[in-house]
Amino acid sequence: MADEDKKFSQEDIDQIKAELEATRAAHAELKAENTDLKAENTDLKAQIADQAGKMKNFELKAQKAEIAKKAGLADSLADRLQGTTPEELEADAKSLAEALGPGPSIGAGTNPPTGAKRPFTRADLKKMSSEEITTNWNQIRSQLKDGSLSRA
Repeated sequence: MADEDKKFSQEDIDQIKAELEATRAAHAELKAENTDLKAENTDLKAQIADQAGKMKNFELKAQKAEIAKKAGLADSLADRLQGTTPEELEADAKSLAEALGPGPSIGAGTNPPTGAKRPFTRADLKKMSSEEITTNWNQIRSQLKDGSLSRA
């Protein structure tokens, strides 16, 4: 190669400098865009993690409600169940149900047994005929004795 082949004209140098400046400007823009995309990516990852946590909480809440229902617990007690696995939740539900004991039997024990008499009041006695007083004398005497004959 000859020395003439290695020389650049001023026009060539100016063109190379212009291309270099354009390349540097494009690089700066891409670098800024990359920084923005990294920040957006970080935000999106945080949002995904937040949504995943919320979804896990909803799934756990639904699972607790289902397990509480199976154990015969009231819906309001489902949130009290402790555990993260179905087995832990079921064990806690069983334990809670046993601690609470059986609920009241509906219709049983709420009405007095047949033949039980309500206590008389003085107003009841004033309304009674002599035959009624005679018929109920044992109960009236018992109430007079224990002082439960109320004044109402």
